[in-house]
This record gives sequence, structure tokens and C-alpha cells, in this order.
Amino acid sequence: MTKIQWCDKTWNPIIGCSKISEGCSNCYAIDQAWRNRAIALNRPPEARGRLRGYVDAVKKEDHGINWTGDLVLLPEALEIPFEVKKPTTWFVNSMGDLFHENIPYDWIDQVMETMLATYKHRYMVLTKRPERMADYCQQIRQRLGLPSNPKFPIPNLWLGVSIENNRVSKRLSGLMKTNCPNKFLSCEPLLETLHLAQYPEFHCIKLVIAGGESGANARICNLEWAVELAMQCIDAGVPFFFKQAGSNVQWQGVKLKFTTKHGDVLEELPKELQPILKRCRF
Repeated sequence: MTKIQWCDKTWNPIIGCSKISEGCSNCYAIDQAWRNRAIALNRPPEARGRLRGYVDAVKKEDHGINWTGDLVLLPEALEIPFEVKKPTTWFVNSMGDLFHENIPYDWIDQVMETMLATYKHRYMVLTKRPERMADYCQQIRQRLGLPSNPKFPIPNLWLGVSIENNRVSKRLSGLMKTNCPNKFLSCEPLLETLHLAQYPEFHCIKLVIAGGESGANARICNLEWAVELAMQCIDAGVPFFFKQAGSNVQWQGVKLKFTTKHGDVLEELPKELQPILKRCRF
């Protein structure tokens, strides 16, 4: 199981990443990778299993922990979805970016082949590198040896991009260059009011996930930003999923406190916001 409310499980066949934009500044995956690295190093090499992927993935620098840029494919992890009998929504590569520039396409092929073979599951892939994702999708049929067909070859795959502020909102246009019918956005951490409705493609999105940042160094999330985004989704007929308020939350200039460190209990939001920020089903 996972604490991520919009999926059932996470699946990490490839470990490692590198920071690319402001949304990466307080990356939760780096801290988790550092913890996993410590666990791995406390075991003999032959007993590390899939945790071995974390040994070289992260490093300690003067200003804190960071990715090394090294990436590791874990072939045994490709079998995990086959072992789960119940239809499951998987967040793919929560500990990295499947379309990272240092990941060879033949590694991505193996991940896609697993998705194609386990059609009962739903796979959610989130990237900050939509241009590389689009380039791969243009080659996907040829790479996987699939017959020509106008429909996207992996119907149980959802492709998404992270959009934390308006400086990276162009990722939406990059996402639209894929021919995947199931497109979504993750606006987390939400760092300002987003103007996504200005994009004609916005109405083609099947899900928008939004949330504030959590953790000791969380940046401010004004709930006005979340409300504005929710209203854009309502107007465009796009499902909206408010994941969490975060750890540093304001509403109408007043800082809010919640019983959980992520601010993920929607009933604790101001009552007038609860109908707007309710979680959709998708």
C-alpha cells in the first residue's frame, strides 16, 4: 500500500533522478532514497535485493542530500505487477522520472512491455520531461514490435506532467504531443496561481491532482491558488483531485494548522472550501 491517495501502490523498476525545476527543491523522494540507502548499506551486498538501487542514487553534499544522477534498472522489479492479482492503480517510478534523459529507451521498453502484458492494472507515469516522453511515444509501436493502429497501444497507461508554477506550464503542451488518450497533471507542490485554462488543450486532460508542499521546509501554499485551479477544472469539465493542503498553508492571509503533517484531512479545511476541493473519482 501507499500513502499517496490517488494510487494503490508504487512501482519502481528504475531508481534515480536529478533535479530539473523549482518543484524539485524539496523532493520527498530524495529523503526516502537516503533512508533506503542506509538500510541497504546495513546489509551485505548479496542481501540488499532491490534496495541496491539506492546505494549510488543519492549523496550527501554541503547543503544536504541530493541525487547523484546515476540510474539503476532493477530487472526483478519488472515482475512485481504480475504478482498482484487484483486490478491496481500503480504510480510508476515514484522514486525517479521514467523519461529522465539518462534512462536508455530499451529500459523504458521493458517497463512498457510489463504494462502491456498486465492490462488489468492502471499505470500512472508522471514526468517533468514531456518532450522526451513525446519522442518515445512517437516510436513506441516500432520499439515494442506492435502492429500499426491509430489507437495508443497501451490503453491502461496514463501519462502526466508536473506543473508547479507558470514557468513550467508549457509542459502541458509537451504532454499533448503524445497520442496517449489518458493525460493528467500533477500540480504539486502548488507554488502559485496557475493559468492552465489559457491552453486550448486543457479540456483534454482527464485528471488534475493538486496539493501543497509538506515537510519541514515546505513553501507556502495559499488555498486561494487551489480554489482557482479547481474552478478552472470545473469550468473545463476536468476532474480535480485535491491531495493535501501541505505543511505551510494560508487562507485569506491566515496560517492554518491541521492535525496531520500533510494537511490531507479535507474535513479540516475551511467549510466554505470543502465542496470546491472535494476529491473526485477517476
